[in-house]
Amino acid sequence: MLDEIIRYARRLDVDLVSICTPPYTHETLATELLETGTHVIVEKPMASSLEECDRMIEAQRRTGKWMSVVVHDKKASLDNFTTQTIMTGSSYTDRS
Repeated sequence: MLDEIIRYARRLDVDLVSICTPPYTHETLATELLETGTHVIVEKPMASSLEECDRMIEAQRRTGKWMSVVVHDKKASLDNFTTQTIMTGSSYTDRS
């Protein structure tokens, strides 16, 4: 399955991939994608072990591509506000 994802990303020539798979897959996907010239966003946790994190950081440094580790909090008010704004097509209004 991981090989399939990597092949698909290469074929599409994408600039950035957001990895939202189980943590044990993050290192393989991120490292391979970085090596193909793709920027990577990884959902927290970064990986399953410190060694995997080290390999991911090394791949990022070697390739010069961006890699970011993020956490998405569905309960955060800004996240909810942004999602609702996008879904409803409304624009920002000052709520203070």
